[in-house]
Amino acid sequence: MDTKSLTESDSITMKMVRDSPSKKLVILSAGAMQPDKEGKQRFQCLVEIDGMNKVYRPNKTTLRALQAKYGMESSAWVGKPLSLVTGVVEGKEAILGTPA
Repeated sequence: MDTKSLTESDSITMKMVRDSPSKKLVILSAGAMQPDKEGKQRFQCLVEIDGMNKVYRPNKTTLRALQAKYGMESSAWVGKPLSLVTGVVEGKEAILGTPA
């Protein structure tokens, strides 16, 4: 049995984006608000990146870009591609998505 998946994160990570050959994901679900580790409500959705299904929690910069391109209703984002890069936002490393 290949045990690699047992040690991988269920979510998109900085390392995953850096190591990704495509740097692209496709949104698979309309998403929902869910509590993060600190209990703060955050939007998350299911995505596919490089053949793997992962949870994605876009930051506000990425959410604004999705809203501008595809509209305010997240169900309209299903099936849409997003290009990913790593960068710095407010002094912290971040994953930034741009609608492709």
